[in-house]
Amino acid sequence: MCGLDSHSAILCIHELVCKVNKFWEFAVSCLVHIWLIFYNCVVYFEGFALGAAIGLFAASVDPADPGQAAKTEARAVLKDIGAMFVGTECVIESYQGQSDWKNSPMAGCVTGGLIVA
Repeated sequence: MCGLDSHSAILCIHELVCKVNKFWEFAVSCLVHIWLIFYNCVVYFEGFALGAAIGLFAASVDPADPGQAAKTEARAVLKDIGAMFVGTECVIESYQGQSDWKNSPMAGCVTGGLIVA
């Protein structure tokens, strides 16, 4: 057994298992953080794409709209609400330490409460 008694071999195996577990814990932690960054970027660009699609559709239906200032203001308000929602959802996920189905409804409630207040 390479000059090791059974107790020393068990301790070596235990240390190796602990190092492997720490590595996987770090790797999973990194993947979670990368996923959260990716998720936030995807949500931002989905909102951008959806806004662009709605804007193009609205422009094709009625290109000469006298209420353009109101539309611009509404877009700015909706953009701010979307940013509040994504930020609140990220804070809730960070606080809970998990990403599950409850985070989005809670973020919606908090965002709605902040808008009304």
